[in-house]
Amino acid sequence: MGLLPSSLGEGRLMHGSNPTIMLAGASIAIVDDHQIVAQALQLLVDGHGATSEVFTSGEALLKRLPESTWHLILLDLSMPGMSGLEVLEELRSRRCDIAVLVVSMHDNPAYVRRSLDLGARGYVRKDASADQLLEAIDKATHGLPAISQDAARCLIARQRGTKPFPSRAEILVLREVLQGHRARDIAVALGISKRTVESHKARLMQYYQVRSTLELIRCAEDDGLVRPPASPKMNV
Repeated sequence: MGLLPSSLGEGRLMHGSNPTIMLAGASIAIVDDHQIVAQALQLLVDGHGATSEVFTSGEALLKRLPESTWHLILLDLSMPGMSGLEVLEELRSRRCDIAVLVVSMHDNPAYVRRSLDLGARGYVRKDASADQLLEAIDKATHGLPAISQDAARCLIARQRGTKPFPSRAEILVLREVLQGHRARDIAVALGISKRTVESHKARLMQYYQVRSTLELIRCAEDDGLVRPPASPKMNV
């Protein structure tokens, strides 16, 4: 997702950025489906000595991965196709040792926790100042954790036992629900029992503290967990 309009309008990514932070020699991959955001990030890092490549999807990044020499990946979470979380899962499954800094509009603690659990080096919001972004990028490229104050608060919340992020299996069920499929059809499609489908859906509703399928879908869409289909149809 893109930077907040006010941030772009004020030029916060470039103007007033800290000239003492240099990224000379750093090779950085930028993954964001919004071209204007990706270009703004590219101007920021290249303007401080790095070299960068831009990708508009997680799939494109992974295709290029075997030949890459990146030190850092700047990763959006909400994208068409593979989400940023799915990209993190794939990078972990490939035992990839490239540092990843999530740069997202989401401030939901669950997203921060899940990103860090999947191996992200840090997490910053897209409305951060240029200095904050540069500091996080500098830390991540030097092997240090790069977690904003908001993300740090989320870590404290996690230690206090906050509820876990929905599992991959639950998200798969949620996507089927979004397409209007009934529990028995979802069970067949995913190769699980109808009872398991209903259990996953019930946990998702508990997670969002909602009582209807419509509310569940609305909350999941607002969170960026799923994207609405082009022609939505729902059996509630």
